[in-house]
Amino acid sequence: MNWQKELWAVSKTYAPDFPRRGSDDELIQAQRNDRASFVAGLKEASEGSNPGYYSVYSFPWGHPMDGNVPSVDCIFIDFDVTGKNYDPNSGNTEFADWKRDMSALLARTRMIASALIEKGAAKYFRAALSGHKGVHLYFDFPAIHPEQGEFQQFKNGLKAYGTELVEWLNYLAGGVDIMPWMDVDGSDLARLARHPNTRHHGAAYDDVDRCCVPLTMEELAELNVDGYLDLTASFRPMRPALQRTENDRAGKEVVQKIRAAKAATTSATRSSNYDPNAVRRYKENANEALELEDLLDPLIMGNKPCIRAFRERDDAYNYGQESRMMELSIMGHFIEKAVPIDVMHEFFEVIPGYDEATTQQMLEDLIGRQFRSFNCESIAGGYDYDGNPTRGKASRFCLGSECGVYTRNDDIQLHN
Repeated sequence: MNWQKELWAVSKTYAPDFPRRGSDDELIQAQRNDRASFVAGLKEASEGSNPGYYSVYSFPWGHPMDGNVPSVDCIFIDFDVTGKNYDPNSGNTEFADWKRDMSALLARTRMIASALIEKGAAKYFRAALSGHKGVHLYFDFPAIHPEQGEFQQFKNGLKAYGTELVEWLNYLAGGVDIMPWMDVDGSDLARLARHPNTRHHGAAYDDVDRCCVPLTMEELAELNVDGYLDLTASFRPMRPALQRTENDRAGKEVVQKIRAAKAATTSATRSSNYDPNAVRRYKENANEALELEDLLDPLIMGNKPCIRAFRERDDAYNYGQESRMMELSIMGHFIEKAVPIDVMHEFFEVIPGYDEATTQQMLEDLIGRQFRSFNCESIAGGYDYDGNPTRGKASRFCLGSECGVYTRNDDIQLHN
């Protein structure tokens, strides 16, 4: 099989237009203005040691780092193992543990794929296997022109639509909670993903040279661990069944979300977009089944060990703005999970320096402004548009190599 030929062929579906970003043997995000340089860079990354990352969206009007809206034409959905058993970060790379965690993940993606096929919606989704411990889905719709809203409206609108899509997929899973295995952030307008038909250098459960590969939803609906191993053992040729099909109705719904979204970014204080009735609604709709121990369970709250580590630090509140940013992000994460307010107080009250009245005021303010948690790159640090290192909002609280989220995302990087 001609590797470069198959990489070129699949790129026409996953990266249909330019400019966009792509990896090479030196940079994670290099500007690519045409397919030839894009494919050549990904080939260099695969032959070297860099991940074969690419930007999910193209940037015909400029990069989001400069406040420009990209050509939004899909929602990217990342499924990953929870790390309950298989955890390369802690040195556990046993095949049996990988198999156990992957079995749990694939059981859920099979449910989703089967339900999408049954509903006739599978043709609007593209699928890929990361080659290590993940499954990627893309939900396709016609590209949204930037005239539909301002930059922040795109971020807020896509965030709202992505949340609804997640809830729908969770419903399709037939009552089995898929949230701990799924990561969707529609507001990330510069999202990177692993490009199909590139090597995954991080696979640690065996000695096989693993690859990120495309597959159909029908294949995903039948996929088990042995099938995952077979498919990721080599590159795969592009086929008509792997082409993208745009959902026109979804495109219109995305436009409506963008137009209805607030244009202004949220701030750290009460402002004109504060909803005084939101706290009452939140209390009425909070998930009363959640207790303190659930906030410390990665299977329920998501695999973010930095949250538990923050609570266990006696000096958590001693670092000014960094402490505040980490606290805000944790609160936002809990709010997204509909954690009852009194349970959130239980989480923070053991930290020296906790003040009940201040915490209550902060929580009410965040709920009233529909605040959301920061992504890991914002907390830890990463790279800007030109590949230069950027410091995070609360980097001292990032666990770095002790966290699976950090180790599997090369765009998250702590800088001294």
